[in-house]
Amino acid sequence: MYYDMDPVQWMTKELDSDKMESSFSSSFGSPRSANKRNASSSSSTSGMMTTPKKTPILERADTPVMSNSSKKNRSSMSRLNRFRSPSSSSSIQRSSSGDSGDRDHHRDDNPYEHGVPDPVRTPVRRLHTPNKNDAMMMRSTEALVSMKATPGGFYGQNVDKRYHDALHSYVKARRIVSDQLQLELDEQALAIGQSADATAASTADGECKAEVDFLFQLQSFAWGQSDPNPKLPVDEARLEGNAWMLLARLRVLGLAAVLWADDPISSAQHQMTETMFLKQVAAQRGITDKDLLAQLHTDKQDARPLVLRRRHEIMKWIQACFDPLCSAPPPKSLRHEDQQSMIPDEVAALIGETSPGDHRGLLESCLSHLFAGKMERAQQIARDHGQPWRASTFAGGQPHGIERVSTAEDETVKSVGNPHRFLWKRQMWKNGETSLGGERDESAICSFLANDVVTCFGNSALRTWEQCLAVVWNSAWGRMEDQVLHWNHNHRRERFPHLKQEQEQLLATKDLQDLSNSQIIDMLAASPYESMQGKDEYRSAMSAILIGKDALTEYIIAITKQCEDFHVELLRFLTHLALYLDSLSACSTPIILDQLEECKNTVLFEYVKYLASQPQLWNLLTLYASLLPDHVVLEFFPQLLAEVMENKRRKILLEQAREMFASSGMDLRLVRQVVRLLLSEEGPSQDDDDDNDASMMMNDVTKSRSIEWLLQYEEHYGDALICANMLLREFFMHRDDDKMESASIFVEQHLPNDLLEKAGEIVPDVDDGIPEESYHERIEYAKGEYLAFVSYLDAYASFGDWKDVLASNKVGDTTAASKKSKQINPERLTKMEAEIMRQMHVREWVKTVSEKGKNVIQAATKAQQALHDVLSLPGGWLNIDGEPIDTTEDQQREQQINSIRGRYIVLAVNFYLQVCQDTASWMSKTLDDAVPSKFATHQDALQALPSSFSPAHWYQVALDAAETIASDEYDIYKSFGQADLQEFLSKMAEISVLQAMVV
Repeated sequence: MYYDMDPVQWMTKELDSDKMESSFSSSFGSPRSANKRNASSSSSTSGMMTTPKKTPILERADTPVMSNSSKKNRSSMSRLNRFRSPSSSSSIQRSSSGDSGDRDHHRDDNPYEHGVPDPVRTPVRRLHTPNKNDAMMMRSTEALVSMKATPGGFYGQNVDKRYHDALHSYVKARRIVSDQLQLELDEQALAIGQSADATAASTADGECKAEVDFLFQLQSFAWGQSDPNPKLPVDEARLEGNAWMLLARLRVLGLAAVLWADDPISSAQHQMTETMFLKQVAAQRGITDKDLLAQLHTDKQDARPLVLRRRHEIMKWIQACFDPLCSAPPPKSLRHEDQQSMIPDEVAALIGETSPGDHRGLLESCLSHLFAGKMERAQQIARDHGQPWRASTFAGGQPHGIERVSTAEDETVKSVGNPHRFLWKRQMWKNGETSLGGERDESAICSFLANDVVTCFGNSALRTWEQCLAVVWNSAWGRMEDQVLHWNHNHRRERFPHLKQEQEQLLATKDLQDLSNSQIIDMLAASPYESMQGKDEYRSAMSAILIGKDALTEYIIAITKQCEDFHVELLRFLTHLALYLDSLSACSTPIILDQLEECKNTVLFEYVKYLASQPQLWNLLTLYASLLPDHVVLEFFPQLLAEVMENKRRKILLEQAREMFASSGMDLRLVRQVVRLLLSEEGPSQDDDDDNDASMMMNDVTKSRSIEWLLQYEEHYGDALICANMLLREFFMHRDDDKMESASIFVEQHLPNDLLEKAGEIVPDVDDGIPEESYHERIEYAKGEYLAFVSYLDAYASFGDWKDVLASNKVGDTTAASKKSKQINPERLTKMEAEIMRQMHVREWVKTVSEKGKNVIQAATKAQQALHDVLSLPGGWLNIDGEPIDTTEDQQREQQINSIRGRYIVLAVNFYLQVCQDTASWMSKTLDDAVPSKFATHQDALQALPSSFSPAHWYQVALDAAETIASDEYDIYKSFGQADLQEFLSKMAEISVLQAMVV
């Protein structure tokens, strides 16, 4: 049953002020143009009464039923302004407080001028005092509003980078809070800290701030994607931002509001708690409707139960979701043109105006602002376009109350709101149904304000999931307010005579009573229109959050199975959602979702693979990889790091790893794997390709540079030494190509000079199960191995230099060099002159041979000494007897060293003998060249030269090596095979014979 006055009768009653019992009676004008069924009634009524002037009609439309008091607007706006930028808030306040804002005010006559009803508990409107959580939310949204106010504020920036930076800040903030908690717990253990309750509260506040800041940052990133040609559809970007905003707002209330307990037992407890609180509120007497309902919206101490605070916060979130969607009002030129056409037909009939106008743009703008909770702005738009009656209509749902107005002279009390709220709702309900077949936006406004869910769902203007959610949620909240007012009015029914309308409204909305969040989502999902069902990934996420913990768990599990097929934007959203939810398990009051960790790892790994596929995003990888399990990181991440060749980027990635990986020494474990991967790569195969040599050289360079991963920090030098030995062993093991040059370049150009000195000085903090004593022991063994390789490379280089010197100083060049440019005929010389000439030639020969021989002897001496150092290295060259063999890597090392030792010791002995024997041979040939042209005998020639020019000297040096080779101290002979030993003995016998012949 509806209130049985049509719009014309309603307005007629309003105009008949002499018959009104109070100056604050209801006034209503239908937003719709004249209905055909009311045309005859309208004309007859207008003929029975005197038509007032146009201006009084417009003034009389501003009654308390639809009051739009500027002061009240500013009070209610104080809550909404938390989510506005200062500029937008101030502009709205200026708009509301201007001259145009007073055109909707009701008459100044006061029904309480002869006395205020007694008792009245709260005669002045109680404003909401923001608590610390509200302040936190205000700070967190300032950046969002300022960025949103600047078109293209995020244009051209890398979205993945912004998400990475936000997550990085969040992780660091969480670790700081965790460290602070641990410190405070340690202080408590020492009895010098604060109480446990204070510690828990401080930690919870820090965690809440870090999470809220993180979530609002993600919201701003999503909403800020204002690229004119974005890859991500604007609608999806907005939906993602809405999801982050929902989590942020709920997190301000507490973790329990985020992961809402939605099991049957908890739901029953929530419902009982809410009902008890509402009845306590309704039981208050001597309180106005406005102050009564204000307790549902906020309280100075916020004594509302969490279930009610959560419902209210979700309603504000829904309104905030519509904030970016508020459509612009029609052109402002309409303010001063054709205002007659904007008067409703019923009113126009009364005043003689019959020109209807098209209000489509105006209604759409007002509707969008009403969904956004911007009642004052919607009213202002209506007033600005010459329809103050419509602005009054919007405000009919404001609860009735009183306000004190203080001036310099006195203090007055004025009435605000609508004392006939239920009457207004019933008429709006009826108007919504009757206008559904015509102006759909008009019908949507009326039905939305009247809490008529059925009519709203049948309206083609409301076809999105967000709109329908707003309708149901606001209607459920309105139903709750109506119930509280009805209970309260029953205590003093004599003052509230509209029992019939109250009962009708409660009966019409009975299906909304005790409507759970899950039922609301199911209601939307059952809609025949796909756009209202909200089955896409983003809306499904929001639905799951609204319902509660179990629904969110089901959503995460279900969507993880499809993550491989998602586009990058959705994958990024799911990754950060899973990371955030997983972080709640590490809070001071942990909350764990079933199977969340496995789902998080799956989704995160997919996102890491996406980042790995984009080289320009590799600097973002470390943070996300650090949040994967250690075994996954060690299996996947080193393969990617192995692709990084630039030392600068390597240093950056390693610094990130040291900072972000929570596991002790994880950075060292990573680079160990990276270096070993690079060292294990096979070079190009041996073929006839012309580029093969260059490819092999490049492979050697790549492996040599891999050690740079371990040279960034001194505590890694020990591992660098071990891996350097691994590469040197590979070079020495190469039999098909001489790798000594590559090994020498590696040691000289890629390893620091102080490697041996600093290796092992700092023990790395890594959890690899190796005791500190064993670590030092391994480093000492590695030092010995490295010295052996370096000594051989020095000897090899000296041997090569000796060969070059020997080749450049050939025997026989001394005679040619001593010849004069002008030959002298000896037959023309006297005996004395001939002797003088011979002696001159001898001196020239001695000088030339001494200079050439000096180079040969120096090179030979250096090579002989270097090779002797190899053979006489303390403990034996590459002798690893007694070293522990604990791992597979140790076993491989043992096999390699035994192979290298068996080959290169024999080579070193052969090189040693070759140096001595070839140097002696060079000396002998040089002496042969001087006899008999310069000297009569070899002995005479040797007497003119230093003793080191004696071939016998070098033969003796070669024979002396036998003692070193046979010594048990160096175990050189053990490396000789039977054939090698036989060859060695043959050479020694040959050298002995040659020495004897020289002597």
